[in-house]
Amino acid sequence: MRRLSVHYLMAIFMLLFALPLSAQELTVKSFVLVPDDATARDEKYQRVDGNGTLAGLVKVQIALSDVKLDGSMVLDQKKWSASEYWVWMADRATKLTVVAPGFLPLEVNFRNYDFQMLHSKNTYKLVITVPTAGV
Repeated sequence: MRRLSVHYLMAIFMLLFALPLSAQELTVKSFVLVPDDATARDEKYQRVDGNGTLAGLVKVQIALSDVKLDGSMVLDQKKWSASEYWVWMADRATKLTVVAPGFLPLEVNFRNYDFQMLHSKNTYKLVITVPTAGV
């Protein structure tokens, strides 16, 4: 009986110590079209796809370093500031994956939002929430 309870205690302690080591999840706080932001139309910041079509621009706000923005329609990305990344995507893109060390990849499906897909020459703002320690 005593031996059995020691095994249960050991299992509980192992679980408690393993939980903080597991990857945490990022979440989308907001994702909106910003019609009054003309950055994607500004010649200084424009990118074009293989067909010569101007890209849409997603400004990703996330308080992490070494973030990669991935997807089949990603044309370019740049770290703009300490907490903002810019990613240019081809017209009609529908998904973006946010990959950050220590976190599970976050797939953002644009079809879950009012605009359904990105459009050429438009600027969008994606705000990602990072879980705080101890939560």
